[in-house]
Parts: sequence; structure tokens; C-alpha cells
Amino acid sequence: MTIQRSTAALFGGAAVILVAGIVVALIAGRQPEATVAPDSPAGAVATYLRLLQRGQFDDAYAMTAFSSAAKGPAYEMTHDGFVQQYSHWSEQPHRVTLIRATTTSDHANVVVEISTFEPGPFGPSDRSSQQIFTLERRDATWRITGPVYLYP
Repeated sequence: MTIQRSTAALFGGAAVILVAGIVVALIAGRQPEATVAPDSPAGAVATYLRLLQRGQFDDAYAMTAFSSAAKGPAYEMTHDGFVQQYSHWSEQPHRVTLIRATTTSDHANVVVEISTFEPGPFGPSDRSSQQIFTLERRDATWRITGPVYLYP
């Protein structure tokens, strides 16, 4: 009888933790989106990441300058390589927090923190990393020149 109660309490506790983790992940995923000027470097990064989240890889790739060999092979990525790299990006929710943006006439750096959340049997797990986006203004449009790969 005591073993059954202990087992029931263990499973009950695990269920409560699981439900709490799902609730936290849902609430975190529904935070209101901050608005930035769409024609700013931060706006370009926000649009780019939103397109990746929606699985609109062609539109996201069109915002990049990854096909340019001007910066060397480490900054090159073909369209097919890009789609392959980000094909799973939209499978989990991401929260993006703008840290800072610096702009000169035709160059910009935008630092963001990207976090992912995954519900799990022992509560939610999250991963975060800071990413520095480099941008160049080309034909009156901000183009993302880096990073080629994003984490998490």
C-alpha cells in the first residue's frame, strides 16, 4: 500500500512538473513582440528571424548577402545550403531579445539573444545564445552578411 502511494505521488508530481513546464513554454512563447522601424538594421534582423520562424526560407535568404564571395568562403552560403541549414528552425519557438544595435553609414551590427524552449518530462529546458548580426546597406536596403549559422 505504501509503495502504491509513493508511486502515485511520484507520477502525480511528475505530471504537475510537466504541465507547469508546458504552461511556462506557452506563456513565454506569447510575449508581445517589440516593434522596431522595419527599415532599420534591427528591423531587418527581426523580419529575417520572423521569416525563418515561419518557414519562409526563400524570403529570408533574399534578405542576405551570403552568396557574395566578397568576404570569403566562410561567409558564403548557397540557397540550397541555406534551406538545408534552417529547415528545422521553425519546428521550435524562439524568443529574440534585442541587446543593442550600432550603425555607421552603410554598416551595422545588431546583437540579439535567441532562446528556445522545449517542454520535457522534468520541466522545460531552454537554451540561449547571443548572436551578432552584421549588415550592409545595399541599394537602400539592409542585407544580412553574417552570421551564416545561428545557434540555438
